[in-house]
Amino acid sequence: MRALRAIAALFLLAAGVRAAGAEGAGGAAAATAGAARGKEAAEEYELAAEVRKAAEPFFAKGKHVGLVVGAYAGGRRAVVAFGRKDADRDEAPDGRTVYEIGSVTKVFTAAILETMVEAGSVRLGQQADELLPADMKLPAWQDRKITLQHLVTHTSGLPRLPDDLLDLRRANNPYAWYTQKDMGAFLARTKLKVAPGEKYEYSNMGVGLLGLALAQKSGTDYEALVTSAVCKPLGMNDTAITLSADGRRRLAQGYSRVAPIRMFQSSLKSENWAFQECFAGAGALVSTADDMLKFIAANLGQGDAGLVAALAKTHRPLFKVDDGLSVGMAWHIARRDKEPRELVWHNGGTGGYASFIAFSKAERAGVVVLANTAVGVEDAGIAVLMTITGHNAARPATDVKGK
Repeated sequence: MRALRAIAALFLLAAGVRAAGAEGAGGAAAATAGAARGKEAAEEYELAAEVRKAAEPFFAKGKHVGLVVGAYAGGRRAVVAFGRKDADRDEAPDGRTVYEIGSVTKVFTAAILETMVEAGSVRLGQQADELLPADMKLPAWQDRKITLQHLVTHTSGLPRLPDDLLDLRRANNPYAWYTQKDMGAFLARTKLKVAPGEKYEYSNMGVGLLGLALAQKSGTDYEALVTSAVCKPLGMNDTAITLSADGRRRLAQGYSRVAPIRMFQSSLKSENWAFQECFAGAGALVSTADDMLKFIAANLGQGDAGLVAALAKTHRPLFKVDDGLSVGMAWHIARRDKEPRELVWHNGGTGGYASFIAFSKAERAGVVVLANTAVGVEDAGIAVLMTITGHNAARPATDVKGK
């Protein structure tokens, strides 16, 4: 976390911002539709070249079997891919290649929460116990109860994970076996060490419980809820938990790491992670770069008007971690001193995949990086974002743990 905070600060510090927007051609009234399309294509080609130049040194380190980088800058979009979908096949990934996005799922859960707040069906200050199944009782601190806001800001006081989840016998697919009954039993014996709302402590189980609570309130499961509330309105047809036959064909093979000798790479294949409903909202989604660019665009003000307004509210700082970092609704928000520019970001990782999404609202630019190797991609994303917004500072290395 400290390393990622440092590169976020470097992004905010860098000077010389270049306007990222795709400006209309001079004399727009006289420009033909064909000329406008040609200009747009040229600008997106230029953006793709910038992305490739920024990301290529990262991939050249040889730590990933393949990765896809999507960039959004003021309306322009570009997707650049490196490596392979599967080390055993000579097939390159692209914008429609499917990846597990891990904890980036959490910002979708936050989006669901805000849409339900605006609809009046829940309140941020509402006690989460009111929405959870009867066999799940959250611990309290004296008379202070855990609310939905505490869950979405990682300030509930709940631990990162239940202490009985990390069973080495099930390490290849750790969330697949952990049921609602297991979660209920863990909560029953859990005592908070800090009052809700007092301290930031990243909690997968907290956001998992939030997703469960919202689904229970809606009378459905998490996948149906995220599809109707977020994915369908934005046309994100490849963002889901359950893959179609076509989606499975486009799924990149995940790997725990890159083998030093290529002939041994197959031995490092990772099992695709499955999630019980009590953890689905924390990390169950898969997606593509094309879909995630739609999500970035919506977070930057483009798309379904009602959902765009709700997404904007998820970026509001709700808890100050320190002078340089705040937490919104699942999003981490980096800011340097009193400057208006902010970097809004989240990362993710599963047993065979890594992901990173970040954007600058002031510069209307964002980036997503998806990889089929469980090695962090945050510094690649920051390097691309710095490049497409005109920042020329050097790209520092980072090693972010525990997504």
